[in-house]
Amino acid sequence: MPSTHRKYTTKRRQSRRLMRVAISSLLIASFITFLSSILFTSKGMDLVQWKINIAGYTHPENVVAEHIQKFALTVLPYNTPTGIEETAQVLGIEEISREQLAQSQNRGTPEYDMVAHDTTLSIKSVGIDGPVVQGDDSTAMSKGFWHFPLSVPPGTKGNTVIIGHRFDKLPPATDTFFNLDKVKVGDRIILHQDLGDTSYIVVDTKVVNKYDRSVLADTDDYRLTLITCHPLWTSKERLVIIAKMDKIGSSV
Repeated sequence: MPSTHRKYTTKRRQSRRLMRVAISSLLIASFITFLSSILFTSKGMDLVQWKINIAGYTHPENVVAEHIQKFALTVLPYNTPTGIEETAQVLGIEEISREQLAQSQNRGTPEYDMVAHDTTLSIKSVGIDGPVVQGDDSTAMSKGFWHFPLSVPPGTKGNTVIIGHRFDKLPPATDTFFNLDKVKVGDRIILHQDLGDTSYIVVDTKVVNKYDRSVLADTDDYRLTLITCHPLWTSKERLVIIAKMDKIGSSV
């Protein structure tokens, strides 16, 4: 009887051990599958970040997924949206390399300070109204709409680029690009400053890949480009609003 009991106990322990091994293997396989789905997608490792807003409370984004994506962008080769095989250092629209920032600062041109000129951006047709801030990187967007520092000041020849968060804040808050997708061709955008107002008329709206930096390029006209995440609740693509300066409606 004792011998039979010992055999039963031994078999039960072996079964439990095998069960633990099987569960561990399943978890590891699931993690590898999940990691692969993030790192190797048909759109060049497009990571859809999420954020849920309930009753005005904003949950933080998936920090683990962001770190995985950053690791992939700096280590692994992948196909860019243009189909060219590259490795690392592919900048998103909101990113600035140290080299670009240094080149801009070494030109000797004083940095234009939106905050010093009390700059605010207003699009009355969709209920957008908020401060425009200055900063060397996208963390400035936590304080307001960010004037991309490699772009020209408002009211001057070239492309003035302003980038803002889409869903960090929800209406009725106005200092957010939540409703930017409702902007239509013909709508008026005004940059208010202590120096005067600069008025722009929307001429185009489009959605681009989040690595498409062509929207940041300087131009020969007097242009304003607004950029935010798209579709709503993700950062998969970028919504771009292009407007041209209305010299008659401007006071600068």
